[in-house]
Amino acid sequence: YLDVFTIRSALFIILIVLLHFWLTRTIPGRNVFAVGSNPAAAKESGIASDRIVFLGFVFAGTLAGLAGVLQSLVTNTGSPVFGSELTVAVIAAVVVGGTRLEGGRGSALGTLGGVLTIGSLTIAMEFQSVPAYVQQVVS
Repeated sequence: YLDVFTIRSALFIILIVLLHFWLTRTIPGRNVFAVGSNPAAAKESGIASDRIVFLGFVFAGTLAGLAGVLQSLVTNTGSPVFGSELTVAVIAAVVVGGTRLEGGRGSALGTLGGVLTIGSLTIAMEFQSVPAYVQQVVS
């Protein structure tokens, strides 16, 4: 099991659980959902919508940078295009996890479920020697 559950896996799960509690149990976290659901209504209720959106991008960029550093540590190299082929799989995992692309609805734990579902499908298809083009269509 040590080959499957790595430090990156542990960090991912810890960050998802912390993010879930922050989004659901704190006022700034609830403000993120309010802005995602209806920015105009959130602004009218006194939430600084522009600031929330800006900080959301800062947070996402910080986590992307952290992921890049961890990936560079594992592969002993850096590449600006590493992972670019995963864009569709990542969006699929988020949607399978229950997040609306229009915003306002979703959860960190749901996204974790989507990631585990898409990952399990991919691994199962690899074990069954499903051709790569079929794997791309399914996942």
